[in-house]
Amino acid sequence: MGEGRDTNTQKAQQLNIKAAIAIANTVRSTLGPYGMDKMSVDNQGHFVVTNDGATILRELDVAHPGARMVVDMSKTQEQECKDGTTSVVVLAGKLLENAERLLAKGVHPHVICKGYRQASLTAVQSLNDSRKLKEEYSPDEIMLKVAQTAICGKSAELEDATTIAQMVVDAVTLVDGDDSRIKVVSQVGGTFADSKLFDGVVLNKEFASTIKPQWDGKNAPIVLLNTGLTPPPMHDSMRVQLGSMAEVQQFQMAEQRMLVERAKALIQLDAGYVFCRDGVHEAIIHTLAQEGIGVVSRVPQSDMEAISRLTGEPIYHMTEDIPLNVDGHTVRYATVTEHTIGDIRYISVEVDDDNADGVSTLVLRGATRQTVDELERAFDDAIGVTALAYRDNDCLPGAGAPYIYAAKTILNSSKDVEGRERLAIEAFAESLYCIPVTIAENAGHNALDTLLKVEQINSPRYGIDATTCELIDAVDVGIIEPKAVVRQVVLSATEVANAILRIDDIIGRRGEDTGQPA
Repeated sequence: MGEGRDTNTQKAQQLNIKAAIAIANTVRSTLGPYGMDKMSVDNQGHFVVTNDGATILRELDVAHPGARMVVDMSKTQEQECKDGTTSVVVLAGKLLENAERLLAKGVHPHVICKGYRQASLTAVQSLNDSRKLKEEYSPDEIMLKVAQTAICGKSAELEDATTIAQMVVDAVTLVDGDDSRIKVVSQVGGTFADSKLFDGVVLNKEFASTIKPQWDGKNAPIVLLNTGLTPPPMHDSMRVQLGSMAEVQQFQMAEQRMLVERAKALIQLDAGYVFCRDGVHEAIIHTLAQEGIGVVSRVPQSDMEAISRLTGEPIYHMTEDIPLNVDGHTVRYATVTEHTIGDIRYISVEVDDDNADGVSTLVLRGATRQTVDELERAFDDAIGVTALAYRDNDCLPGAGAPYIYAAKTILNSSKDVEGRERLAIEAFAESLYCIPVTIAENAGHNALDTLLKVEQINSPRYGIDATTCELIDAVDVGIIEPKAVVRQVVLSATEVANAILRIDDIIGRRGEDTGQPA
């Protein structure tokens, strides 16, 4: 089987469990509104300072397969809910830590997995017991509270949290909860007060010509090309023999005429602006500029799609693909304006149509690159969970309340279970307490005192106040989070913990390319 085989089942389990717990311990101190920051430094000295769990785990250099399973789980949490990445890793680490104690007592891994699975289903079911928040808050108020809760603990909180949260809610409302239609543009310089929400698309680009388009800032037809406006490339195997300088000049003039014809085709379409995914030849830029047509080249595909969604204008591959009618080019109109933000020039695209699909752009400003990057990460999380609350309209009290109530529900249901499986169910309930306890611990409070307090809670509304370490009604104080985030945290942490516990051996596999042991 090769030298990579480890026949010691207990040792293999311990290695995987310890690797997963090490990942959890790395991000544990970042959980909650008073979580600490981490500085990640690479070999070139580039560094990132953040307390965003997803960013920290993405920057980690993880080699152990057990630890990578936990990191992959956090990526799934980020993709599904945009938040809860730190919580899911901390909970998975606690589940494995408690499982390790059960293994030392002689409880079989399958018994632990069965108990964990049953407890997780009970925990998810308990989330339905929370009182509906619609009775106390309007949908807009719920989204605002969700955004404020998501921002809490980020460096962006140092700014006006209410202003930030309202900006997030406005952006999500403009796009009807589709966060993929929200773009964030960050620019160093100024302060956060200079940030703004733009109802449209903002490109980190400028017009290809220094000649100002005649339609700048005015409503005009646009053309979107999913290609460039350059001469066709010569094939490597192609050889052209020219016998005289006259033939060389004719060859060059033929290429020039072809470019001019392409420019004339756009002029005949009555286009006001042309957006191209690839480069544009200078001859075409000059010809179009003489006609007052603005050209923007090398526009990223995501921005092209955003402009298309905003204006309703299809993205064509070639100018020949664009249909004509008796009135000319059948395009949508848009207002395109060039701006200067700091020392960077931007182009904005907006439409005056209430029926158009909403596309919004957040332009963030900050004093340093680190500040702006952290603001962008904070907004990304807040936008994701707010959009989730907008779509699902199903939220729960925060401050650890769902985990506390789920633990209580599991402990009550475990009284009807007999045998060693009950030990696993109780261990799962105890693991859920790690979320509120860690939140309080990161705020400087004693973990044991916090645990004694949360064990007294029997209501789905009550959680822990990180500032005072007192019990609070999370709904009354406005700490709210989407139900989908908590549900995904519980299910993902359980799944990865069970997956690691079921591994009883680590085997070296054959290399795919060399046929040698890996």
